[in-house]
Amino acid sequence: MAQGQRQVKVACFVAACSMAFRLAFSAGSLVVVDLARRRRATPAFCEVPASESVVHKPHLPVLERSHLVVQNRKTLSQVYDVDTRRGDGAFGSVFEATHKATGIRRAVKQVRKGRTRFSEFVAEVEVLAEIDHPHVVKIVEWFEDQHNFFIVQELCTGPDLLEFVLARKNADFKGLSEKEVSIIMRQALKALVTCHAQGIIHRDVKPENFMITGVTQTVKMIDLGLAARFAPREHVMGHVGTEDYMAPEVLFGQPQDSSVDIFSLGVTLYVLLTGTFLLPQTNREKQRALQSSDWLVKRVSNSKQLRSRSVSATALDLLARMLEHDPRVRIRAGEALSHPFILAHCHDHLGGVSAMLTPSLDAACMERLRLFAECTPIKKIGKLALVHVVSAQDEHLERARLLFRSLDKSGMGMISFEELLAGLHAHELEAPPDLRSVFDLCDCDGKGQLSLVEWLSCHFDDKFVNDKLCREVFNLLDRSGTGSLDPADLRQLTEAQRDVPLPQGRAFITYDEFRRHMMSQDMSSRAAGCA
Repeated sequence: MAQGQRQVKVACFVAACSMAFRLAFSAGSLVVVDLARRRRATPAFCEVPASESVVHKPHLPVLERSHLVVQNRKTLSQVYDVDTRRGDGAFGSVFEATHKATGIRRAVKQVRKGRTRFSEFVAEVEVLAEIDHPHVVKIVEWFEDQHNFFIVQELCTGPDLLEFVLARKNADFKGLSEKEVSIIMRQALKALVTCHAQGIIHRDVKPENFMITGVTQTVKMIDLGLAARFAPREHVMGHVGTEDYMAPEVLFGQPQDSSVDIFSLGVTLYVLLTGTFLLPQTNREKQRALQSSDWLVKRVSNSKQLRSRSVSATALDLLARMLEHDPRVRIRAGEALSHPFILAHCHDHLGGVSAMLTPSLDAACMERLRLFAECTPIKKIGKLALVHVVSAQDEHLERARLLFRSLDKSGMGMISFEELLAGLHAHELEAPPDLRSVFDLCDCDGKGQLSLVEWLSCHFDDKFVNDKLCREVFNLLDRSGTGSLDPADLRQLTEAQRDVPLPQGRAFITYDEFRRHMMSQDMSSRAAGCA
């Protein structure tokens, strides 16, 4: 499709749907999807003893990870070597691929144009770009050709939860332990907590849409292609999802809210505990069974699989509360995170954690926050972009991810100032007198909390910055495609009301200058001469 036609199509779509994003086309190789900035109110924070400011305060660009999610206008084959087919679905296929320039392994989801509308595809991209969470798959970029859209995501090595359960059941006939089930449910619930807090219903929660990945066997939610937006006290409609996991109100076409995800996760919990399906096989039998709450209560109480495994009372209680027939009394995701069955193993990991990876908040961690806070604006933006493009399984950041997860008590995928203070207290560390100032300078999206990408940017070691990564980041930031970065490029990327200052007050910087700046050990604003 010609570029002019695409612009008209996008403009019509935005006007018709009042979508809070725009597709900005440039002369370069990248097209940015500039998503809406949905800000939560800044919470009331604990006070830290006042002192003279130690941290220099340069102009702070407002930058979210979603700003970095772009359409790559090259062909997929120009950028990636696509190899292994991982699976097929109703709308397309998933492949493994290698990024040619950096060697990073990623997953590519092919979405056939004949089976999905452009608006539906963009809605999925928007949702994935907005969510920055340890338990939700990360989108990197997207492509389009004549017949397909392609979403490039972090590679989750698998298996999915259904494969994981069935493999264990076939191997020892015992299935998963309650400890393993509790850990899996905790991480799945955290994924739902962040979705629901941002007004997103997944609408297809099932074991196949959670992958286990990495050395710590982290659970990650995938496939938000059916996700829908909702507002408080509002409902959505539609017969959407997989009927083996579908809530009664979805099955019967009644008004729905985020509680439909909880019911589906409750059915998933039954599968994890028993290795068998909860609901009847045929759709007619499902409709007959779910007409009232009696069938569900009897099904659980009479389950031979639950009795034979001597499932604990706390597990049964959580199961019953998630499977409530009435969505008004069904447990919510945040409440479920505080259930005794989840709290019993809240500090454990599915794959175990070596001593080297054991998360610990220490003075070195505080120093990394301070160093990032003192970065020049361009280096902050560069490090945020570096974290966006590197592999989600990058080993040198794994300990920082685990520490983030341990500090994020709410499961929202954000660390508040209060949570950071609580973490320092738990590790018997005294809060530095200027911690509030340091925290604010690390908060690049202005939400009053530290997101995952901000936290990892603070912990990204400069010794891992190389020419290949710098080139990839530079191309990502060079919105105009001129081969240099100027304040207009950065103003387009961020929400800055004025130009983002460049080192030594330069009007623009070349790639070589950007690379030297990113690889320089002295990255403070004062050393670089930024106002």
